[in-house]
Amino acid sequence: MFVMSSLYNEEVKEAFLKQYTNEATRETYEYILKKVKPTEEIKEKDLYEFTGDELEDVFYDLEPFSIAASHTNFSVISRYIKWAIDKSLRSNNINPLREFESSKLKEFVDDSKKVFVSEDELRELGKDLVNAQDEVIFRLAFEGVVGYQVSEILNLRKQDVNFETNELKLRDDKYGERTLHVSEECLRTIRQAINEEEYHLMNGLSTAKSPVKKLISSDYVIRGVISGRVKYGNDRADRHTIYRRISKLKEIFEYPYLTIKNIERSGMLKMAKDLYVKNGKLENEELALIADRFNIAKVELHGKKDYNYSVLKRVVNLDNVTKLYDLEIEKKKLL
Repeated sequence: MFVMSSLYNEEVKEAFLKQYTNEATRETYEYILKKVKPTEEIKEKDLYEFTGDELEDVFYDLEPFSIAASHTNFSVISRYIKWAIDKSLRSNNINPLREFESSKLKEFVDDSKKVFVSEDELRELGKDLVNAQDEVIFRLAFEGVVGYQVSEILNLRKQDVNFETNELKLRDDKYGERTLHVSEECLRTIRQAINEEEYHLMNGLSTAKSPVKKLISSDYVIRGVISGRVKYGNDRADRHTIYRRISKLKEIFEYPYLTIKNIERSGMLKMAKDLYVKNGKLENEELALIADRFNIAKVELHGKKDYNYSVLKRVVNLDNVTKLYDLEIEKKKLL
């Protein structure tokens, strides 16, 4: 069973983290610093005392799944060491990362890390989730319900779900309304989320005095927990409710790729697989269907509005499809 680790030299780390008032930024920094703790314990010293060679080992041990993640690891650790030097905590004032070449960050990326999940893997993840309130977020994103700042998920209410026709009435804060047909599995998770009355903190692993919280009673599918005297709410949940829940699950399951964006892209690849099986090709015609379902905005290209296929193809391509699904596919270049 996964147990959330604390921070090494916690008082110092907390003092560093207090600088960051943005919750998402703080959670990212804390997550990385917690992952470094086992190495600090082995070496019996704080991260700010590490040498350049020791820090390179840390960057490898963090196993970033992309260059962007590697850059984030470097940025967080570099800022922590600079902060420690400014506070006169390091035994000398030499920052071992000052001369570090950014081109080296690519070396630390573990190309074997899976960023996307197949539909079967999503189902397996669903079995490990204690709260339907969490599972429904992933299933909705996988089937194309996200929207600007996850507003399609946040705006979804009981009355927007037609269990007879499998249709959802969706409202995007930026792009307006649309109707989307979803699977029976999606309807199942929506129904369970609507009926759920309690939320188990830390996916049931919380050791807090009150590890189970009552959910706010409202017409919205996604609801926050009751705090203070707030028991009912006509207002929808804040988007950070979703981001916080996913951030916690990412930490609990140690799945660095577990983000709304990657689940959404995984759904695109599932649809790409289905279209390839049906049509024998994955070209702009199929990509347009995927872009339409996932509500991707068109851009101005050569005097007319169309989907930016070159950007889509960076993710939705046969290489990524074949990595997820066992198919006999003739790998041909997208036109």
